[in-house]
Amino acid sequence: MLFSRLLAPLRCLALLALVACTSASIGDMKDDFADLESDVLTLEGVALTNELTTSPIHQASQPFRRIGALWDADEAGAIEVSVSSNGRDFAAWAPLTVQHVEREDVAAFVGQYQVEGPMATHYRFRGSANAVASYARFELLLKTDSQSIEDGEDGSEGDGALTIRAETGVPMFGRAEWGARPDRCTAEMARPSRMTLHQTFGPMNSALSPAARLRQIQSYHMDVRGWCDIGYHYLVSADGEVWEGRSALKRGAHTADNNDGNLGIAVMGSYKAEPLSTAGTRALGHLIAGLGKMYGIDVHQEVRSHAEYGSELCPGEKLDGQMQDILNIASATEEPGDDPGAGEGEGDGQGDPGQGAQGLVVHGTIYKGADTGQFIEGVSIRLGGELAVSDARGYFRFENVPAGGFSLYATKSGYQEREIARATTGPETMVSFGMSEAVDTSPAAIVHGLVYYSDDTSKRVPNALVRLSTGQKVTADNTGYYKFTDLPAGRIEVTATASGYQTGSVSVSLIAGETAWGGVRMTPEGDTGTTPPNPTSSNGQVCFPGETNTGTTCFSLVETNAYTYPAGSGNYTRPIRFLDLDALDLSTKLSPNFSLAEISVRTKGKYQVVQPHAIQKLQEVRNRVGHSLTVNSGFRSPTYNSSIGGATKSRHMYGDAFDMMPGPTGREGLMQVCRDLGAGYVAKYANAGHIHCDWRSDPIDAGFFGVSSMIVDDDVWSIHDLKAEIQFADGVYSVAASGYDE
Repeated sequence: MLFSRLLAPLRCLALLALVACTSASIGDMKDDFADLESDVLTLEGVALTNELTTSPIHQASQPFRRIGALWDADEAGAIEVSVSSNGRDFAAWAPLTVQHVEREDVAAFVGQYQVEGPMATHYRFRGSANAVASYARFELLLKTDSQSIEDGEDGSEGDGALTIRAETGVPMFGRAEWGARPDRCTAEMARPSRMTLHQTFGPMNSALSPAARLRQIQSYHMDVRGWCDIGYHYLVSADGEVWEGRSALKRGAHTADNNDGNLGIAVMGSYKAEPLSTAGTRALGHLIAGLGKMYGIDVHQEVRSHAEYGSELCPGEKLDGQMQDILNIASATEEPGDDPGAGEGEGDGQGDPGQGAQGLVVHGTIYKGADTGQFIEGVSIRLGGELAVSDARGYFRFENVPAGGFSLYATKSGYQEREIARATTGPETMVSFGMSEAVDTSPAAIVHGLVYYSDDTSKRVPNALVRLSTGQKVTADNTGYYKFTDLPAGRIEVTATASGYQTGSVSVSLIAGETAWGGVRMTPEGDTGTTPPNPTSSNGQVCFPGETNTGTTCFSLVETNAYTYPAGSGNYTRPIRFLDLDALDLSTKLSPNFSLAEISVRTKGKYQVVQPHAIQKLQEVRNRVGHSLTVNSGFRSPTYNSSIGGATKSRHMYGDAFDMMPGPTGREGLMQVCRDLGAGYVAKYANAGHIHCDWRSDPIDAGFFGVSSMIVDDDVWSIHDLKAEIQFADGVYSVAASGYDE
């Protein structure tokens, strides 16, 4: 209670400082933070080839200072620019200045051209004789300076995709999962009351993964446009996946003079001539419906396309024509009884069948490898105690599925077994996937990725040596990119080494015919940070120090709604992913002196959270005291915690708390060691020999929670949760209390 009271004035001071650094007030205001400023030219394929070959002269609608560009090519110098202030006298041809590079099957660049002398009125492009470009987007910009057009210096992690998943049931990739850079936004946004739909003008036949394309877009918005982050709050890729952009707590940069209270949603691609796919329209409709419920937004009255605000280019003629269909999907998803976030049950299995929404459907199609045109008949699929068999079209269906997390187990003779972990997202949840033949007659698998350091994937480790557990090795290029082809299906370890860095590793599951992403995070030697490398990829992984203390002991995570957590924010946000103890070797060492079995007891929950930074702290406690420590209690599921009368928001449920027997150090001595190592809460118990230490104030792990936050929830200690009764017996007064922290 005292800690909470002391924290309140500090929060107030922080908020006052934040407001003082923000030049504009909150509310409706004029700004020019739109997703396009003036002329935009987007070209790909044959159209781009013709442009770069013929170099036609273009006249701008108004004089400009810079040309911002995103382009895909085999070399940065594939495109050159020349400008004129009168349409007759053109400057010498010059390449674009590169500010960011993404590298997968093709290189993707971000850059700009700065006009020297008078403002230009005409421009033209030509191609390099030694390089080939496949896509380019050029934008004429009026301002000279690209730095900090939007106010903001302090970075923030945002509210996080997990909040949207928890409150709307919409599956979403968080910022950490696409490698977002930290933002520098300080301008807060009024509570969202409307939404606007955009397109990103990206290529329709992209050789770049959505995550890499998002990093390219974010760099363009921050490094060229001068914004504090990617301009949109949410993005939808053409395959129907949803991605978290800028925090919904921060004012966006997508619709000029109409950004406050306005959630910007962008569809990746260009939709002037092609419509959005069925998967994309469904995902967009469900996202709009979920956000509408969350913020009380009328989807038919307060959701508009950018064209309705006067844009002639965005969101594209075809996508604009699909608006009514998208809103109809959103409206249907909003029907009473269809709450995609309802029915989170407590327990260690598939959720509580006696609570929440019933009659939900899980269905999908199983295909061969990565070929969605070849279906597999006769696959046995189990969901809990139910069994389904795929038909001639590879289709399967389960009905009356409880809301929450579930796992599918697929088996068929001649094919590798496959397990898929998902959570229900509404009345129907589609789960389609491929299976590899046991005898590999389908195309070989591919793994590629980036080698980087820190939380920022743009900080690359050039020329790292990358090895696979299968024996192959390759040297990454100077952008940190590597690629292996013709690999067998199955699970492999990808390990990277480089001079000056600690070894990094990640585990990747390969499917024949599919391309897997295996980004490897490394840590510079001598790094004094207390948290070991913790790469989080789209595969959902978390890494621990391990027996060798190198941060390379990694486990896969599963996404489930098996538990009901108390409402909370900041560091008391509910986890979205967990370790599945039934799928792991509990004898595995999480650190040199502690195994998983010493931290995670199966009777306290099938799904568990164990935060790597807490394990690192526990090992440091062990190193300080110099003798063995017995951990009485590590993780507790909400169900188990409630059954033993634990605190309403016990940190044991969040995976960064330990009850320990002090041994020779003694209780007071061990408590002081915890304090010296930055524990957020330390306690001892009158009727027990152990002490409690947790690291609640350290950033939570993005692998489990989807975001990393250091905001302590205002309602951690609620007076309504506290109960105490004075008792008198045998001449002694005592107080039986419950609900107090830990």
